[in-house]
Amino acid sequence: MPLYSKTALVDTSYFIALWDEGDEHHEEAVNKQVHFDSFSLLVPWPVLYETLNTRFVRRPEWVERFDQTAELFDIVDDGRYRCSALRLTRKAALSERPADRSPPSLVDRILLAMIDDDDLRIDGILTFNHRDFIAPCMEREIEYLCSYGAAAVSKYGPAPAAPRRRRRSRKKT
Repeated sequence: MPLYSKTALVDTSYFIALWDEGDEHHEEAVNKQVHFDSFSLLVPWPVLYETLNTRFVRRPEWVERFDQTAELFDIVDDGRYRCSALRLTRKAALSERPADRSPPSLVDRILLAMIDDDDLRIDGILTFNHRDFIAPCMEREIEYLCSYGAAAVSKYGPAPAAPRRRRRSRKKT
């Protein structure tokens, strides 16, 4: 696998849109494959669990395309994020919240922990789940590689402006 100067975290919503021609984001996901040439793709195990579900593996053509794409990404061990993600997911599920707003899933909590990890370099994200990821990505100056699409006028209000990339220095400890 070639070495890339930038890394992109991949969410399940991107993978599903990439292979499901009926998905509303399919065309954009296919067009975003251009990022495969300039980003090293980081895929945590939970995204694989969520993607390779029963519906997915019943479609040999999807699995075949997955196999071709799998050669391009690095699978990231999520072990160090699991316990805190599980605790936060359970706590959020039991807390009061607006009826139209569900808490992030366990998989999304693991991705959020990875985004928050200063030791893990993430320059971009491939996702259509803007609600859960936009704020932490803006805070960490992680580039959104997919457009906001319908999220811009969702029931959660307008999406904030896309984050602008600025070079930042990380403190070495």
